Amino acid sequence: MELLSTLLLLFTHFLLLLLVFGPPYLPLATTLVLPPRYQQTSAPRILRAFRFYLPAMAYNGVLEAFVASVCTPADLRAQSRMMAVASAALVITALAGARVFGAGDEALVWANTVSMALRALYAWRFACRFCTARAAPHRQRGVARALGPAALCPPVGVLAVFAAAASCTRWSAAAHADVRLSLGAQSGHVSLGGVCLGICLVAWCVPFHSIPIPILGCSRAACVGLFVDGDDER
Repeated sequence: MELLSTLLLLFTHFLLLLLVFGPPYLPLATTLVLPPRYQQTSAPRILRAFRFYLPAMAYNGVLEAFVASVCTPADLRAQSRMMAVASAALVITALAGARVFGAGDEALVWANTVSMALRALYAWRFACRFCTARAAPHRQRGVARALGPAALCPPVGVLAVFAAAASCTRWSAAAHADVRLSLGAQSGHVSLGGVCLGICLVAWCVPFHSIPIPILGCSRAACVGLFVDGDDER
């Protein structure tokens, strides 16, 4: 259980990294990596959608592996029904994205993200029930907390650091919006991103649990809100 909880928390940090540094630096990255003929295609938009798909795939992979290792035939039948629901959600989301919202090829990535998220949510609830039911009565509450939403979210201090990095990188992206997309021209933007990335990585090692929340002056909801504000401005 401790290993599962640690892996899920690690994936949450991975998601935060993609949310903080993906949107401000993806235009430069696609310019450097993709051939010029792909710049005017749907490839940059598809890559932008992958910042949600990759963490969803990671969550789903480890959680479904746990389910497969402990499930009974009855659990497998229930999971099969859930897989049918997830497959239907994939088709509906893909059609809606392509025909209603005009997302084109990007709709397939979002559809797979929704499907993966539904499967991961089901597997997470199964893992919570399984571990709680098999724990000693006096440990059941602690087990439920260990796999609960709060345990899978970084401390408020870490979220505050990531939120500050998100604000800085988005400010830098806006300041360099009219600058040519090359490493030399965008060196200030890239340098700031490197500093923010280093600070975020160091923040993982800081025992923020011991810092009183009022001192931080930032709630989890307020911090998370900064990660997604302005993601698609560029």
